[in-house]
Amino acid sequence: MNKKRFIVPALLFFILIIGFLLRGQEILSNNYLFLKDQGRDMLDIKAIVFDHKLTLIGPYTGLQGVFQGPLYYYLLAIPTAIGKGDPRWPLAFIVALQLVGLIGVYGIGKRFFSPRAGLFAAFLFAVSPVAVAASTYIWSPHLTLPVMTFLLYWFFLWLEAPTLRRFVFVICSLGLLYHLEIAFAAPLTLVFFFLFTILLKKRFFPKMALIFIAVILFFLSPLFVFDVKHNFITSGSVLRLFSGKTQGLGQSFEPMGKIAGDHLFRFQTLLWSSFVDQKHPISRLLTTFFGGVIGWFLVWKRDKKLSIVSAIAVLMFIVYLLYPFQIYHWYIIGLMPVIVLLMGVAFDWISRWKIGAFLILLVILLISSDAAERLYRLYTVVDDGGTAKIKGKIAAIDYIYQDAGGKPFNLFIFTPVVLTDAYDYLLWWHGRRMYGYLPGKEKKGVFYLLAEPDYSKPWSYQGWMETVIKTGKVIETKELPSGFIIQKRISEEKSL
Repeated sequence: MNKKRFIVPALLFFILIIGFLLRGQEILSNNYLFLKDQGRDMLDIKAIVFDHKLTLIGPYTGLQGVFQGPLYYYLLAIPTAIGKGDPRWPLAFIVALQLVGLIGVYGIGKRFFSPRAGLFAAFLFAVSPVAVAASTYIWSPHLTLPVMTFLLYWFFLWLEAPTLRRFVFVICSLGLLYHLEIAFAAPLTLVFFFLFTILLKKRFFPKMALIFIAVILFFLSPLFVFDVKHNFITSGSVLRLFSGKTQGLGQSFEPMGKIAGDHLFRFQTLLWSSFVDQKHPISRLLTTFFGGVIGWFLVWKRDKKLSIVSAIAVLMFIVYLLYPFQIYHWYIIGLMPVIVLLMGVAFDWISRWKIGAFLILLVILLISSDAAERLYRLYTVVDDGGTAKIKGKIAAIDYIYQDAGGKPFNLFIFTPVVLTDAYDYLLWWHGRRMYGYLPGKEKKGVFYLLAEPDYSKPWSYQGWMETVIKTGKVIETKELPSGFIIQKRISEEKSL
């Protein structure tokens, strides 16, 4: 009997280890994605931690003048300060929060269904390619997963006993999502407002509805202050969106049929990668099975909680139909705790029959083999960093500094996305820390051109070197193993 008590904790610990190994390779190797968005976020966090400049807004969104809330920056400011600017610290913090979310998924399954349902859900969350990818680089939408887990926990508690305290915790979780991915938070807010209206009926109005709105407005208050201080740039952009005078991410309005097809495809691709690699033979089968699970729980009246949580996924899709532009995968990855929880409960119930237990065991083995293959690739395939990851970028910066031999130099950078935020941050953090000075930005004396090739347009950097930065005598051109092109020049005035 005593031995059985340790089986579930041992299995959970094993799942946690698998979850960490799938998510931790980039941290352990110190070789993680560091692109424009990561550079932008770290520059803004640097301004808070080291320049002591507070902010009312977070990262920008796809709509001009619309921003996420600032709590994401203040949250990552803590590990950034501890790590003295090293981007690996906030990434490790994100991984830790994702693992807390994994434990939270288990806790919800165990608390409201059964320990086995919790283990199934935790296992699916641990190996999910979508959830794993959300732990491998710094980005605000990734934190929607642990926050959504927290929200579901309090929502389940509220369904058991609808107290005001539990209600407020649910709404606070919704409010926090506005600081991570507003394109996920806003539709989810509408969904929960609708659910509370249906569940509470007349009791929701006016007191509970006013509390709901007041808590959301409290979390949005920094954005309102920013909007007032900047001539209502955000509210103006939102009004132009709904009046058809502005567009999302440069898109134009599309016919409803095309919008519905696009949104359905985004939800499908999320499900295709929710349990195994999208190309795995059983990915479509599991997606179809999940659709059946949703339908089953919606019409099955024995468990109110499952019906309501299933409705969340369906209602989110319906609400997104009101958004007349293409949606992106990061808008909806916060649904992952809902998906794995419903699937975990379904696995638990099906496994109670002999033939069902055999089928679930087979599925678990197939999912495990996919996870094992990904683990093998992660820890055996040599990755030199490339131009996308931080190791390749730092190697390029080191090459330039070492070639300069401690002497002042100027530096110009080409990237396919034009913005150089990632390099600006690494020059500040790594270049200044290791070599004691920053490069200039003048076409005088010795200057270097650092080009990140666009593999879809490999000739583009050459045009930049020949037309945009056309002055100076070329001394040397070097291509690094990562793919970066470095050209050393000296101004014509100097050479004379």
